[in-house]
Amino acid sequence: MEDAWRTALLAGNPAPLEPIIADDFLGIGANGTISNKAQYLENLHAGRFAFKSMDVESTNIRMLRDVAIVNSTIRIDATLHGSPYRGLFRYTRVYRLIGNEWKVINFEATRVSGSGSNDDMQRGQPLPTRPVQR
Repeated sequence: MEDAWRTALLAGNPAPLEPIIADDFLGIGANGTISNKAQYLENLHAGRFAFKSMDVESTNIRMLRDVAIVNSTIRIDATLHGSPYRGLFRYTRVYRLIGNEWKVINFEATRVSGSGSNDDMQRGQPLPTRPVQR
């Protein structure tokens, strides 16, 4: 399903995504925008977010009964509202088995700081690998 998702985005044809996005879908873009299913598909149909390339650097999939969690690192070259939008991103996509079909219920993307991107996002400090003792 991840390959089908990427293929649809690169082709600029979101129609194949419509049946695999749950009606209660919630997406959070790397710029913090929140969209429901209708808003997400409308943005793709209108060409507001167009992908030129999308190279997956790593993917991890965890299966938990009727839920699948996909974590990927991906390098994209795209346009957002006509302006160049590129860089290295990490995303989480959550699938849920609804009836006999897997549906995307949640998506969230985060830009990797220092990835050579061309926007004004601030670099964050990494979290400690273990809890801080007080």
